[in-house]
Amino acid sequence: MVAIFLAIALAVSLRKILNLFFDLPVIGYSYLSFGSVYITLIFILFYFGVYTKRFDFWHEARIVVRSSFLSFVIVLAGLVLGQNAEYYSRSTLILIFSLSMITIPLLKLFAKKVLFLSGFWKKTAKVISNNHDFESVLFDNYYLGYVKSSDSKHSTLFIDSINLTKEKLDRIIEENIKYAQEYGACDTVVPATDTIVKSMDNEIISEIPDRSKMYQGQTPQSFKIKKLKSLYEGLSEEEKTILTDAAKIFVIKGEKVHLVEGEVSNTKITYPYDLRVAETLISEK
Repeated sequence: MVAIFLAIALAVSLRKILNLFFDLPVIGYSYLSFGSVYITLIFILFYFGVYTKRFDFWHEARIVVRSSFLSFVIVLAGLVLGQNAEYYSRSTLILIFSLSMITIPLLKLFAKKVLFLSGFWKKTAKVISNNHDFESVLFDNYYLGYVKSSDSKHSTLFIDSINLTKEKLDRIIEENIKYAQEYGACDTVVPATDTIVKSMDNEIISEIPDRSKMYQGQTPQSFKIKKLKSLYEGLSEEEKTILTDAAKIFVIKGEKVHLVEGEVSNTKITYPYDLRVAETLISEK
């Protein structure tokens, strides 16, 4: 709010200075008249996660630039459609949103430094990795606010991707997006390596399925959210009790779930044992 107010104050002052040198229309200003600027910009920044997620400075600065430009388009379109554009100076609006691209990142940089030093912005984290460069970048950046946990208690856990390279991860994510758009749902899987045994009474083997047709589910799973919500709301209470993951909602309703080829190195942490395995694998790299 302070950064946006500062951008408005600077823009109005610059507009008045420009009036001294150029024959520009004289428009009366009231800071209350810029309410749409406050509301729109704050909403867009919130939508992109500026108030809820932790980004490094330059990443967040790019989000602010994108948000400011989008907010300008929305505000200007609203004024035109509401036939109120004549009461506002377009040059002032351009100055406001241009200056907000500078004031918001700089004031957040200052505020986070103060909050970090006072302890309010600190968040304990643990890193499972032998990549010391990653650790130094993470813990030496007060803008992120992470501090290394001195014991087993931590609020955030970072796990090294082990052998899951950026290229492999990008492929998995891109295919998830592609097939979710095409089919409405997709699940990342790898071929099952263990023999799967089925028992109907938990005592006697009922069936041993063909392993060549069995897969082990991983993450991510991707869905069209409206379709997922609609299908879930259509489940009976009995069907809801047998759910093990979101993909099963589609299967129960007879909808297709496309398979995305995963990676064995895409380690999934579900139980404490999985975490110990991941720590061992990383330490042996």
